[in-house]
Amino acid sequence: MRVVSPKTCQSAVKTAHIWIGLIFGAFLCITCLSGSIAVFRPELESAFSPQVAPSDVRANLDDAVKPVLASNPGWRLTRVLLPVSSRNTFILTLEAGEKRQRRIIVDAGTGAIAGELRLPWLDWVIDLHHNFLAGRAGRRVVGGIGVVLFLVSASGFLLSLTRKPSWRSLVLITVRRSGLRRRFYFELHRATGLWAYAFLTLLSLTGIALAYPEALRSTSGTRVPIARTKSSRSPSSRSLEEYLAAGRAALPFAQLTELRLPRSSKDPINLRFRVVSDLGNAGRNELILDPAGRVLGTRYIAEGAGGARLQSASTAIHYGEVGGFPIKLLWCFAGIAPTLLFVTGLLFWFRGNSRRDVARNPPRQESRNEFLVTQRTL
Repeated sequence: MRVVSPKTCQSAVKTAHIWIGLIFGAFLCITCLSGSIAVFRPELESAFSPQVAPSDVRANLDDAVKPVLASNPGWRLTRVLLPVSSRNTFILTLEAGEKRQRRIIVDAGTGAIAGELRLPWLDWVIDLHHNFLAGRAGRRVVGGIGVVLFLVSASGFLLSLTRKPSWRSLVLITVRRSGLRRRFYFELHRATGLWAYAFLTLLSLTGIALAYPEALRSTSGTRVPIARTKSSRSPSSRSLEEYLAAGRAALPFAQLTELRLPRSSKDPINLRFRVVSDLGNAGRNELILDPAGRVLGTRYIAEGAGGARLQSASTAIHYGEVGGFPIKLLWCFAGIAPTLLFVTGLLFWFRGNSRRDVARNPPRQESRNEFLVTQRTL
């Protein structure tokens, strides 16, 4: 049996790292830079939304919806984001057809229409990050880019370890601006990669989990089942407030965050809620109601299989819902890191192949010891 030498393994890892980065680097930059913007989506929407004064009074949801539907004939209400501590508004999502959507802001205290949330550029960035502007097929492409990010980060970190560095050199990373430009590009590339490695790995793994939820459930647990009860055969629909009241009665310990209305007669009403132990503020647990307001069942993430809990945690972590604004800022810088890595890696590779350093910075300009150190580093 032939034994592969460590030097051969190092050469293979180095080749894979270089060519994966060169081929997929541009896609990594697009996905990660759009993610650096997407992580601030709630803050951006809040900044560009009509401002509403806080109030302890809650308007009747049905009374708030009527004038909105009256002023938008042909549009159908599909979703209502309920007020939270940081936002005293109802956000009503209206749809007409498959791709036409509007979001109307309603004052939760008075029930008056405050305005419309229009951020087409942000919606474009979100779609670019989530789906690469290609729907479900694009979501799989984004998942593949997450796999590439994980592989290129891991191979770069492995290359740093194979150079037999000390822990001090891994932590106290220096970037020297004097000397060869190629060395400067290499040291900047290495420093950025080492400092961002843990964050990029976490973001890539959580992004893969979000892009391939079925695979995650099949490997680590099934989807949280709904404990169904006998549904009412009455086709009559209740008011929105009655659905909310049914949710509060069934979940007195939870905070209702969202009401999703059925798109067809076969779909149930979906009330989303969160509890204190949940990660993030979105509320990904579900209470299922029939049109008559009877509880059909609940889907509670904390009581589900490992795959469902892992997927819910991945969503909260990936979008910076855990840790507040400092974590989002950290995620933003982590999203910029692949672009810096791609540019410095490309310059390092290009200058190595063009041999420009020999003409512009001949070795005789450096001392012998400095020259030997430079060669060992490169």
